Amino acid sequence: MQREAYQQLRAHIKRLPVLQQQTLQLRYHYGLSCAEIAVLLQKREEAVRKLLSRTVQSLRHLYRQAEGENKC
Repeated sequence: MQREAYQQLRAHIKRLPVLQQQTLQLRYHYGLSCAEIAVLLQKREEAVRKLLSRTVQSLRHLYRQAEGENKC
C-alpha cells in the first residue's frame, strides 16, 4: 500500500511544471529552507514560499482529480 502511494505521488509530481518539481525536491528531499532555495533559484524568499504553497495546492488538485476518476 505504501509503495502505491509513493508511486502515485511521483506520478503527480511529474505532471507539475519543472520549477515546481525542483522546488519540492529542494525543500522536501534536500531539506533546504525557503531562504536557501531562493538563493539557488535567484528569487525572493517570499516568492519561493508562494511557489511552494501553490505547488502543494496543485498536488492536492491532482489527487482530487484522480480520486474522481477512480469513483464508479
